[in-house]
Amino acid sequence: MTEKRYYSPSEAMDYLNEKFDLTPRLNHDRLARLRRQGRIHGEKIGTHGTVYTKKALDQVTADDLRDKRRSMSKVLDIQAG
Repeated sequence: MTEKRYYSPSEAMDYLNEKFDLTPRLNHDRLARLRRQGRIHGEKIGTHGTVYTKKALDQVTADDLRDKRRSMSKVLDIQAG
């Protein structure tokens, strides 16, 4: 039987920053937003704690980390038609 390795949010940020060589670096707020959007699976521990497994972090792709919001200029171009 193998033990699961759990990563705290700070360890998960460091792991993903090194894995994808991110610039700007991933921060805690961005990691939480990705978890709420369902792109990174975190497991709740207690009331306020979240941990991440190595398997969940390895399933993340670079596309998942990209911010999918449109810039205001793109929104205006779409509305202008």
